Amino acid sequence: GQPKLEALEWGLALYFTANWQKKGYPYWAERLYQSGNIAPLAEILDNDQLAQESPLVISCLSASLVDFLISHWGRETFLERYAAWQPAPEEIRQLETLWHQCLSPPPRTLPLQGKQPPSPPLPYLKGFNFAHEGYAIYNGYGSEMASQSLRQMKELGVNAVALVPYSYMRDAQAPTPLPLMSRAGSETDEGVVHDAFVARSLGMETVLKPQIWLGGGSWPGDVEMQDEAGWKQFFDYYYRWMRHYALLAEMNDMDMLCIGVEFAKATLQREQDWRALIGKLRGIYSGPVTYSANWGKEFENLRFWDALDYIGLNCYYPLSAEATPTDEELNAAFQRVLHLAERVSRQYGKPLIFTEIGFTSTPTPWITPHQDRDGSPYQGEAQKRCYRIVMENLQNETDWCKGILWWKYPSYPNRGGSGHTGFTPNGKPAEAAVREWFGRLP
Repeated sequence: GQPKLEALEWGLALYFTANWQKKGYPYWAERLYQSGNIAPLAEILDNDQLAQESPLVISCLSASLVDFLISHWGRETFLERYAAWQPAPEEIRQLETLWHQCLSPPPRTLPLQGKQPPSPPLPYLKGFNFAHEGYAIYNGYGSEMASQSLRQMKELGVNAVALVPYSYMRDAQAPTPLPLMSRAGSETDEGVVHDAFVARSLGMETVLKPQIWLGGGSWPGDVEMQDEAGWKQFFDYYYRWMRHYALLAEMNDMDMLCIGVEFAKATLQREQDWRALIGKLRGIYSGPVTYSANWGKEFENLRFWDALDYIGLNCYYPLSAEATPTDEELNAAFQRVLHLAERVSRQYGKPLIFTEIGFTSTPTPWITPHQDRDGSPYQGEAQKRCYRIVMENLQNETDWCKGILWWKYPSYPNRGGSGHTGFTPNGKPAEAAVREWFGRLP
């Protein structure tokens, strides 16, 4: 029957799966423990807490726990206790100590924090943020339409995609658990992994770039807790959420992990919390790590770039306040942006990637590049003009700038085209600029 503790059910089911996530649950449980990323046993045995945790984290730890209990008690005793066992706090503490000892075997070839083998260098990234803009099983992540969109991007010369699973906060000043999306219309793990597999089969690099959505006109840059306790709780919830995606990225051989996007206040106010987060996530994910800073104050003043492998810039700097600027004026404006970005890159000795940059298909997208759905009419040539100016200038900056991920390309191939005023170049004049200039960039 069903046990009172759900972790036992999870663990016993996985106990018989030797090659879970290719390397087996013992490997992943040891990886979490030895890198300081293991969940406390009291939380694993709390059904309410379990419901809020990463299924990847809980699966391997629950199976490891069941393995330990069977070894510690014996098979018959385990089965006798399985249904009704509810240990007291002291028993939990004692068992946790013994279990952790089992997760500390003699040294072997297990990559640990700070000791991972170096990742092979990434190529110059030429691609898009791949936007889940449909209903998953039909035209969102994981669908055949998404696969078709990825193939279309390949034909444009794309060699990299950022996969962008979302969670949400209802209040930028109130810490709450960040749910992992599992409903069919969202960016589920299954959809993300499927599209990463398709992208890799097409020869593309994969960047996992989880993001937080806030409604009511708010954005991650508004996240600001009211006191120390609030900040501590926020970073605990955020760490648990990102721990899941670090594990997902490692298990599925993704090529880069972005540990945050546009937390413009939280990054400048809480540098040490971000450094601690980066250190813990590196114990799980062995590939290169970046952060996507918002253009302006955050990008120019962020202080933990040295803890990352790449500097990430979400670049929406205005290029002109004029309705009819000349090409010379737009070129000069973007060259100023590049000089600013290069200064930050060279200050920290880190390569930079444009983790986002984009323009809408409207008459004056250079005035407020980040703005969408403002009621402006469609104008595809203006978008193409901006694409051309950006990539024309980038071809001379490849020593410090190592890639560009445009915002954005949709998960179903018929989204876009003439009349669509949004960011995608799909089916618009800018598509030709992508094909031309991706062919010229490294």
